[in-house]
Amino acid sequence: MRILAVSDDAIHLVAEILPSDGTPIIHLSGSKALDLLLPHEHRGVLWPIQSFSPGIPASFKDVPLVVDAENEATLDLLRDLGARLSTTVVHLPFPLRQRLHLSAVIAANFPTFLLREAERLLTTHGIAPELLLPLWKATTEKASHGADNAVTGPARRGDVRTIAQQMDLLGDEPDLRRAYAAISDLILRTYHPANRGNQDL
Repeated sequence: MRILAVSDDAIHLVAEILPSDGTPIIHLSGSKALDLLLPHEHRGVLWPIQSFSPGIPASFKDVPLVVDAENEATLDLLRDLGARLSTTVVHLPFPLRQRLHLSAVIAANFPTFLLREAERLLTTHGIAPELLLPLWKATTEKASHGADNAVTGPARRGDVRTIAQQMDLLGDEPDLRRAYAAISDLILRTYHPANRGNQDL
């Protein structure tokens, strides 16, 4: 088996230059189709639903693995490999894998970047960003038991005056202000439909 642990954009380029000799070939991307591995016959995907950082040891035991393949023989091979690595192995065809990857981006990348922006704001104003970490940890723990009940803050409560006040504080941060407005409005639409769009965008 050949495993292409490369960037999404490089999958097809690398697959094309490898000999098509019947050896199963797989990529590790959650958002890319099997066709990127053409002209190889035995194509598959093994996607860990996890982010990995340099220098941080990774254990696959509790990481869900998504598998897919062009044929049953390759799929069985990936299921067997996945079961040796993780306690959770799921077969999802490409359209569903795309949806899961999108959801993973929303769930992991966006909150982490917003934490980065919150830390930057605090640092700019001489406040220790570490003060946010207990809140971040407690929130992620609560969210792991059901994100709906973990949503808090002014938009969740419908405090549109507080939202407007905080929008004013972001007057010199136009990009972050737009993100704050969009997310606040989305929360208001969900929990307080009558208040949707009340804040100054």
